[in-house]
Amino acid sequence: MSNWSRLVFTTWLAMLFGTARGATVTFEVTVPRSTPADARVYIAGSSAELGEWQAAGRELQKVKEGRYQLTLDLPEQGSLEYKFTLGHWDSVEQRADGSQLPNRIASVKANSTIKCTVAAWASTESAPTVKQHTLTGNIRSLDDFESRILDNRRPVWVYLPPDYDLVPDRRYPVLYMHDGQNVFDDATSFAGEWRADEIAEALINEGKIKPIIIVAVANAGVARIAEYTPVIDLLRGEGGNGDKYARFLMTELKPFIDKTYRTSPEREFTGVCGSSLGGLISLHIARTYPDVVGLCGAMSPSLWWANMTAVETVRRDAAWTAGCRIWLDMGTAEGNDPDSANEVIRAARDYAEALHTAGRVREKDFKYVEAAGAAHNEAAWSERFRELLIFFFPR
Repeated sequence: MSNWSRLVFTTWLAMLFGTARGATVTFEVTVPRSTPADARVYIAGSSAELGEWQAAGRELQKVKEGRYQLTLDLPEQGSLEYKFTLGHWDSVEQRADGSQLPNRIASVKANSTIKCTVAAWASTESAPTVKQHTLTGNIRSLDDFESRILDNRRPVWVYLPPDYDLVPDRRYPVLYMHDGQNVFDDATSFAGEWRADEIAEALINEGKIKPIIIVAVANAGVARIAEYTPVIDLLRGEGGNGDKYARFLMTELKPFIDKTYRTSPEREFTGVCGSSLGGLISLHIARTYPDVVGLCGAMSPSLWWANMTAVETVRRDAAWTAGCRIWLDMGTAEGNDPDSANEVIRAARDYAEALHTAGRVREKDFKYVEAAGAAHNEAAWSERFRELLIFFFPR
């Protein structure tokens, strides 16, 4: 049976018998001695079951002094990103030395126990502290951009290059980035920031890339998974609003940006970029709007979604990749065990091979990077973002 036939058969079975496989997962957490005796401990993570990165996603129960526990039924598929908090992001867990801790990652397996130790909290005060803004350069804010297609609103931030106000007749390429809360500013981030503004500013000033505009589009919170996934994952029972999100970006937001700022609106100057599910939706947007998008950045894309549908799709039809420059990457440590890391690496290699089979030339039409030792987090993506910008916008 071919991979595509197997996918169709699996989908049919899921539709016939429901969202079958589930995994009972228990989190056992040891907290530091500095934790107040009356503290309430929460897990925040990337799935709906964990609140989709709401700081107080799911509360753990105190089982004894210094020990908390939570048992959940989760879909037995893919990996899970998560962190522990005391109810707000100003009290998120951190390393013992006070430095930022990357997202924890676990493979969801049936009837498993995940034991974790929190080294320290960012704050144990009852009132949250105010995080400092880290915006760099000329950044404009659209606090409440409305989408009629999605029937919601979200913040959008626009980074303008250093010479934007100095050269009034110049037009610029545009890179649209998902999970915009994490792109420019630590004060708005829920999992660390990419430092895209600092990186772009430095590369432009060094003359290593053309001046560009970056549009950071915030995710819609609880709607993030649905909007960033092209199809429903029947085993998870969620997702599938990716087409609407793509329409919002291409037919509502892009026309506004092109009208408001001095952009170069043509395909070869328009890019999309994201990580994890943001990488997955970037590939879908480039495939769905091949006449509009000519640059596509997919960092650690969640290719596992819906039984590797994205890989099967590009194998069947890669015509949209003609003339589209694609950045694809994956870290070799994207998981807490070798099985999960190997799975995502295999999927990324399969996608890259499909591009090669379709006639795309490595290093020219697309670039595939395996980042040794890199995990699934903003710090890792920030490290690779510099090379992505150089690949897309060389001087």
